[in-house]
Amino acid sequence: MTPDIDQAVKQVRRSFGITRLDNLAVLDITGPDALRFMQNRLSNDVLSMQVGQGQLNAALDRQGKIQGIFDLYRQEDGLKMLISRAEQENCIAQIEKFHIVEQFIVKEITNIVIISLQGPQSGSFLKSLLQTETTISLPEKEHTWIVAQVSGQPVWIIRRSFSGDAGFLVLAEAEPPQTFWDSVKDAALSAQGIEMSTQVQEVLRVEAGIPRFGADYDFETLLPETGLERQAVSYSKGCYLGQETIARIKTYGMVQKALVGLLFEQTLRQEELPPAGSECLVDGKVVGSIRSVVFSPTLNRGISMAYLGKSERVPGKKLALNIGGKPFQVEVALLPFYEGGAHDKSGRQLLEEGLKLFADGFDEAAMRTLRLAIEVEPGLIEA
Repeated sequence: MTPDIDQAVKQVRRSFGITRLDNLAVLDITGPDALRFMQNRLSNDVLSMQVGQGQLNAALDRQGKIQGIFDLYRQEDGLKMLISRAEQENCIAQIEKFHIVEQFIVKEITNIVIISLQGPQSGSFLKSLLQTETTISLPEKEHTWIVAQVSGQPVWIIRRSFSGDAGFLVLAEAEPPQTFWDSVKDAALSAQGIEMSTQVQEVLRVEAGIPRFGADYDFETLLPETGLERQAVSYSKGCYLGQETIARIKTYGMVQKALVGLLFEQTLRQEELPPAGSECLVDGKVVGSIRSVVFSPTLNRGISMAYLGKSERVPGKKLALNIGGKPFQVEVALLPFYEGGAHDKSGRQLLEEGLKLFADGFDEAAMRTLRLAIEVEPGLIEA
């Protein structure tokens, strides 16, 4: 971790950062059969969304393997999808494979700017851009959105954290796109925000425990191995492709490997951490593999997301790992490593989330969420 990246991450944690997300594609899915088709094809409950709401969702194959993970938002005439360009082609091909006579179209929006604002002061900055529109309130819940005006330009504003702190996306179909981006960026820098480099975004993402395609999962990964099924799966909706596998895993037992966090000894610096993709061995036996790995200035130690077997992925467990022929002492941790944005929620909201996690069988995540509820609202007896 270079001093510049270290200080930039800390600055985002104190204030906010801005970047342009050219790695995401935005697609409109419209037509009379769009919602019903996607309900039968995707893992989450599409029909439960109202206009102005969104969700994390996934397209799976029959074995429950990920074909694409993305944000899906309900709009008046259908749905809007935000997906990484690395997953876009495969995911849409998998969806269209089952598109026979249903009336809907999938169209990429090409002249769009996607701006990410991350950090505790991102909302205050965004409000300053909307100061002439005193009746507009920013979306408060993750994956909710509004339509507003910025510099005379109609925009979507989505509540979306990629850092563990409060975060927003601003989507604008602007001509030319560069001019709009420059104007918002200049305003952010004048308001003591910083432009986030790719390296800074990566550290924030790993601290927030957000898996990334190509680094932490691929098209051969089972969705429950990532932990994202807690957000991207509805266990009460009807059938969808891959549903039998997902339900069987939930009912009859854990997956053989799953994504967890590793905390390295604090004496290790960035250059001493093991490379991503390395196998983890205990007493000569392979027990897992390192995925995204960074030095965290927030925790002041090396951290990694890693796949571990059942007996190794116990939160708080100390492991002596051999990685690439070198010994490492690590502690297993639940993801995320950092969850500053949780304190933007009320204790009651966190209580409801924790109870839902319990009901869905995610006991460890439920315990963590209920502890946060008590931190936010110490007198919350139910939590």
